[in-house]
Amino acid sequence: NGEPLDAVAALGFNCVSLTAPASRDLLAEARRAGVWVICPPPVLPDVDIRDPDSVPVFSANWDRVLLWDLGSGLAESDVDSLAEQARRVRACDARAGRGLIASADSGLRSISRHVDMLVARRTVLGTSLELDDYLSWLRERPRLSRPGTPIIATLSTELDPRTARQAAALSGIGGRGLAVDPESLTLAAFTAVAGGSRGILFASSRRIDGADRES
Repeated sequence: NGEPLDAVAALGFNCVSLTAPASRDLLAEARRAGVWVICPPPVLPDVDIRDPDSVPVFSANWDRVLLWDLGSGLAESDVDSLAEQARRVRACDARAGRGLIASADSGLRSISRHVDMLVARRTVLGTSLELDDYLSWLRERPRLSRPGTPIIATLSTELDPRTARQAAALSGIGGRGLAVDPESLTLAAFTAVAGGSRGILFASSRRIDGADRES
């Protein structure tokens, strides 16, 4: 969200996730800060990847990319396009074995055949979902996926927007200051680990290097 990556690293994070391919400047900044990047792959030209002479290769500029993100909210209807995208990315990636991740709302078994990790996205804090139910939901993800597929859990560091709007309307103080308390976030993180998550993606819509209470 615009934070300097050295500030992100100083807070203890080892990776940032982007919704678009990383820019050259951001990749250079990540290299200097020692931070990894998860992002969508760059747009590939429409060439026949069966022809070795026409295959474009990702340059060394992408060395700080830990995982290629192939999309979120995927479903069974996206499997064919996902499979083609995964095939093309693997064919063009000079770094063999760099992982592919995606988030799916349904069709987990089919989608997990074409990626190396799945991102489990579900809003927990600020909702009526109990942590015990979240734990059960997380433990169910691997059983619905290709055997052995690792899971990364996503936890929002902010209240669900609908809950925040309702609380703001009832209190009359506006939406500012309605932050997730650290204890709840800690318990949710422990629950994610207990549920088998191999990593935690902390989501925020605002900068996290500010001086206000929410940051």
